[in-house]
Amino acid sequence: MIGMWGKLEILVDPYSDFAKGTTGIRALQSIDKAVRDQLSFAAMVDAIAT
Repeated sequence: MIGMWGKLEILVDPYSDFAKGTTGIRALQSIDKAVRDQLSFAAMVDAIAT
C-alpha cells in the first residue's frame, strides 16, 4: 500500500547551472508505504552467488 498526503511540489531553479544555460526542476511528494499481507512475500536467505 502506498499512502500519499499533501500535494506534489514542483520547484524550478533557473540559477542552478547558470553558466550552461540549464534549468533545474525538482519534484517532491510525501508518501508512506506498507505491506498489507506479509505472508504474500518470501525471502531467499541462502542463495549463493557465483
